[in-house]
Amino acid sequence: MSILRVLFFCSLFLMPIMGVAQDTTCTLVIRGRVVDEHDQGPLSFAEVYIPALNKGAVADQQGRFVLSGLCAGRYLLRIAHLGCETVERIVQLDSDVDLRLELEHHAQELAEFEVARSRPDEHVGLPNEGVNKEAMEASGRSLVEMLSTINGVTVLQSGPTIGKPVIHGLSGNRVLILNQGIRQEDQQWGTEHAPGLDPFSSDRLTVVKGASSVQYGSDAMGGVVIIEPVELPRSEGVRGEVRGLGVANGKGGGGNVQLEGGVHGLRGFGWRLQGSARKLGDASAPGYVLSNTGMNEAATSAAIGYRDHRWNTTIFYSYFGRELGILRASHIGNLTDLQTAITNAQPWYVGEFTYAIDAPRQNSAHHLLKAEVGYAVGDRDCLVLTYARQADDRQEFDIRRAGRSAIPATDLSLITQSGDLVYKHWIGPHLHGKIGANGMEQENLNVPGTGIRPLIPNFRKRTGALFVLEHLPINDELELEAGVRSEAARIDVALYNAQDSLVRPVHRFTNHAFSLGANWSVTDSSRIRFNIGSAFRPPHVSELYSEGLHHGAAALEMGDDRLGSERSVKATVDLDGAWFGGRLRTNITLYTDRIDGYIYLRPNGAQLTIRGAFPVFDYIATDAFLYGSDLTVEWRSTDRFKWRSRASLVRGRDQVLNEWLFQMPADRMEHALVFSTTTHGKWRAIQISLTGQYVFRQSRVPNGVDYTDPPAAYDLFGLQASATRSAGKHELRMGVQLSNLLDRAYRDYMDRFRYYADARGMDAMLWLRYSFGRTEGDHRPLNE
Repeated sequence: MSILRVLFFCSLFLMPIMGVAQDTTCTLVIRGRVVDEHDQGPLSFAEVYIPALNKGAVADQQGRFVLSGLCAGRYLLRIAHLGCETVERIVQLDSDVDLRLELEHHAQELAEFEVARSRPDEHVGLPNEGVNKEAMEASGRSLVEMLSTINGVTVLQSGPTIGKPVIHGLSGNRVLILNQGIRQEDQQWGTEHAPGLDPFSSDRLTVVKGASSVQYGSDAMGGVVIIEPVELPRSEGVRGEVRGLGVANGKGGGGNVQLEGGVHGLRGFGWRLQGSARKLGDASAPGYVLSNTGMNEAATSAAIGYRDHRWNTTIFYSYFGRELGILRASHIGNLTDLQTAITNAQPWYVGEFTYAIDAPRQNSAHHLLKAEVGYAVGDRDCLVLTYARQADDRQEFDIRRAGRSAIPATDLSLITQSGDLVYKHWIGPHLHGKIGANGMEQENLNVPGTGIRPLIPNFRKRTGALFVLEHLPINDELELEAGVRSEAARIDVALYNAQDSLVRPVHRFTNHAFSLGANWSVTDSSRIRFNIGSAFRPPHVSELYSEGLHHGAAALEMGDDRLGSERSVKATVDLDGAWFGGRLRTNITLYTDRIDGYIYLRPNGAQLTIRGAFPVFDYIATDAFLYGSDLTVEWRSTDRFKWRSRASLVRGRDQVLNEWLFQMPADRMEHALVFSTTTHGKWRAIQISLTGQYVFRQSRVPNGVDYTDPPAAYDLFGLQASATRSAGKHELRMGVQLSNLLDRAYRDYMDRFRYYADARGMDAMLWLRYSFGRTEGDHRPLNE
């Protein structure tokens, strides 16, 4: 039995003892009323939220709310209402309190900042979870590492620096990334094409774990990753923050600078500037260097906006550039060496540590320009028009003869333009929602000069859609949501066939989706979410026409132009509960997902080319059935100690071949012992956590398909610590994160490069954030 499992079983005995030794009840209540600052009238359906506990309440028609089952301590409340500026208030809770919360109300103004977990009209019945600013800083160095802290989200990797989120077993084009309210379009079809965006352009990430095609369109089959837009400041003055990051494994680091403010004498105007950079050398596995896995990144963003009682306008621009090395040992010279590399315990090529990045490597650059205008039609109705233009350039370099490695083997330019028109309406307290139209035009071009037949052809894609999503609160305990969507897509392709003749096939797809959801507050401390919805995804051109070596994936990929749209029906049940006065919290998510025409890459032997020997993967379609569950249990034995256990499992069956699906995540569980205290001397928001993760061996695989057996089970330990210190209006927050503490050698089934090398070994990360120029009322959460 592993050390981690011994620790877990011991904890089952220790937690009750800790609870008896320090008798702390969590039965305190915050109740109150939310009113308009000007006329003192009630603000119906205002949201009162405690970020530290991920707990909130919605006020009734008289503005009254109740938050129960709370422990003594210092909490930050976040109060939001449609048409009001979000207000944050710190409450010291030693006994039950009754609050009167005032908001400055502009009846026709629509706030941009949307918290998907508690906002009306958003994701009713769908399980969703967020990563706040403090957790983003502490959890990792990339977007995917931040998202992997959410239960049910795993990572599809291509080495130590390339990762894509996997939600309930689905990834790639089945997981939609919404960046600043815009669909991220950055050649996301590649397994080694990591999302091209800077997560620190936002201060909150939200993952919606369910079919969401009605609201977001195609690709939202597995779920949606939302990079939340940050509301611009409205008051004058300049404030900002500086972040620094140091990383041991890779001997690198990075930084981030952000400035924001308002305009003197022009209330309603706000602006923000942000920039970041990171540099890492070769990563290391236990015992050797993972050669050519360095990384360079640079990003910047700027936003300006204006809001008054009727108009809401925003212009946003961002740039993200990245250079990534591809593990040198993943490129093999012949078939014999390929088989030897797969069976050997150590990579065939191990060099000295270096910051240099050589072929095979990839360069990518992504630009996003967004303009949005909102107009309040009435007291509660709003019309929002959004236009966005994205430009994505990607170059992939292979090891080529005669000094030609500096010439890209793949050179792609992708231009995407999109427009959205959404009418948000309020018919009454029991019916409100949105009606919208979306359109997109996308053009992909292969830049001449590679000297190699393109992996995917040139194409132009156009889509148009209409949707309706209605929210129906029945009473204080039950709310419903229903929606439908219809979308058409046309793809015009230009390519040379096997006879070197230019052909121009056209593909047309029409799809529909529906969604039915319900939230039922069974008691003050328990809630059930239920959703059943359909989703769809037309095949990507890469799945239809890939033909040749995908350099970044170190594999030959072959498409099939006969593939049709994927269509799914997914049902989810999410149960939240608090027990024993809030000391025990549980969450369980159950889901089933039937996907017709499920497209995936299936191994099909190996092939020797003039550029080496590579495994072959074919795009094929089948009917799939996925099901699984996510479980979270938190036990707060005292005000300062908390134990958290998480587990997730997913099963995927090929209904046609009657076998397990290839490349489904293995079962995993994670445990954490968390110590936190509000203050200690001049320091506050102190938190220390010891974590352990156990990943089982994936035994549910199709027989005789993969190139090697799934890797063994493994366990990893980690340690995190963070604290905050104030100096007037300034604030310093710092922390340390240690991962793979025992320097465990392991390989993960979801790593495409597990055939060639172990995963990254022990690592240490030190980070700090210095915030300055904050004004009264602009406090950041203490416990979040």
